[in-house]
Amino acid sequence: MSAVSIRDRWLLGAVLLFAAVMRAAFLIEIQQAPDFDRPQFESQYHDYWARALDTGDWVAPDGVTDPDIPHRVFFRPPGYPYFLALIYRIGGEGYLWPRLVQMLLGLVNCLLVFELTRRYFGSGAALVAAALQGGYWIFIYFEGEFMAPSLLVFLVLLTLGLVSSWTVEMTVGRAVAA
Repeated sequence: MSAVSIRDRWLLGAVLLFAAVMRAAFLIEIQQAPDFDRPQFESQYHDYWARALDTGDWVAPDGVTDPDIPHRVFFRPPGYPYFLALIYRIGGEGYLWPRLVQMLLGLVNCLLVFELTRRYFGSGAALVAAALQGGYWIFIYFEGEFMAPSLLVFLVLLTLGLVSSWTVEMTVGRAVAA
């Protein structure tokens, strides 16, 4: 596949700007919501699990049934709570950092979709796919919640990109990366 033209780079930059503005607008809006710093349901479960991993304190918050995570089989896959715990460890205990990181992953996803689509369908289709990825409201919504889809979409796209790269040049390094 040929290199990305200057025109397509500008258009991709516009797509990324559009995606960033959409995410910033949503983040500004949800900061006003009463549950911004009081996650509910599945988000609350992941938040509790991640904070307990980060601090070592497994006491459930007031009014919350203790899920007894350390002594039971996992109710949910553990990857996302560990990811969230890492964000808390690096960025602090606030509720803004995880959302920012997930929204940055959403922007990276636009790039991954662009590259993967460009490899098989050309730059025009890649720009459309990246724009759809960047503006798809469900992706933006889940990037603002403490739930696994934002990380899952990133990992799936990354895996597809690595496997696609390996099919172009079948080396041991690319196979291991994939």
